[in-house]
Amino acid sequence: MRTHFSGFVPHEVAEAAIGHGKKGMGKVYDMFKYRQQLRAAFKQWSAILDDVLAGGANPYDDERPQRRAEGGSPQ
Repeated sequence: MRTHFSGFVPHEVAEAAIGHGKKGMGKVYDMFKYRQQLRAAFKQWSAILDDVLAGGANPYDDERPQRRAEGGSPQ
């Protein structure tokens, strides 16, 4: 999920979506919770999953890393 979120939300929102806390000074001074942005991100993610489950193409298929065949060379 986190990888896919990178395609449509800012880094901070994607990190908040998976429960990662802020680091450094942001942990102390940035108390923004990104609630509206998280709600919108999860709605968009839900729509993507609904489309995939309905037989639609995964919009991220072309961005997946290449797997290696058993012989060790990329497919």
